[in-house]
Amino acid sequence: MYQRIDTWLRGLEQRFGCFGASAIVGTILFLAACVYVRPGVSTGPALGQFYSALANDPFAFGATNPVAFRFLTPLISYLIGLRGELVIVTNLVIAYLFIIAVYYYFRKLTERPVDTAIVTSVISFSLVILSTIFYS
Repeated sequence: MYQRIDTWLRGLEQRFGCFGASAIVGTILFLAACVYVRPGVSTGPALGQFYSALANDPFAFGATNPVAFRFLTPLISYLIGLRGELVIVTNLVIAYLFIIAVYYYFRKLTERPVDTAIVTSVISFSLVILSTIFYS
């Protein structure tokens, strides 16, 4: 099985290049992670409402907002036009791009693509990605 996946990934890289293979593997693993944990559909009553408020106005440094100085993602969301609860989309896109970047980076370090796929799978199903998907 290990050899079969390695052959498939090498064929993918020959056909689409390293970045294309990274995007395909990243898409597969991101969708698998989304099936494993349901993506968040609202910001909820916890800290999400404060991030949503920051996505509407990223420089509202008020004492009532406990996450007022963690404004990078809400600022990115604000700048690309995903304001308010649409900060969820920004979080999902960042998680997706992170998975692609992990595959692309580790593919440059390892000889066999299946080793890179294993590392990327471990990252994709770690709490870093899963909590970002579930608690967007």
